[in-house]
Amino acid sequence: MDAIDPNFLYDKFRSRQKDLTRSQSSMLFQIRSNHLPLNVYLHRIGKTESRNCSNCASNGQEIEETVTHYLFECPSFDYERHTLDTNLGPNSRDLRTILEDKEMMSELLKFIGCTKRLQSSLGDVSTSCSNTTDR
Repeated sequence: MDAIDPNFLYDKFRSRQKDLTRSQSSMLFQIRSNHLPLNVYLHRIGKTESRNCSNCASNGQEIEETVTHYLFECPSFDYERHTLDTNLGPNSRDLRTILEDKEMMSELLKFIGCTKRLQSSLGDVSTSCSNTTDR
């Protein structure tokens, strides 16, 4: 039987995922597919009225809550993002690079867990979060 896509690096992908929990793997897949339960996606499927970031809206800004906004731009998570930036160095805003490296993926999951933004819908995906204050 011929492979559908002989260039797909399944073994490499699987090796990056093997030590993750189911919720962590699910989170990374949702990031890759732009289906994180953020307002842009939730609005598209009719689950919320606004596409905008609730945190930024409370400061009078109308900014869509996209994956990029949540991970790299939202000022509400600057404290947690500082730790992410410090731990990832110059590639801290390169999602493609982050998702291709096991250690960087771990740091991204830690950031997501520390923000607690997705905890109510996806659970805790972080193994540790020692440098943040409670939200």
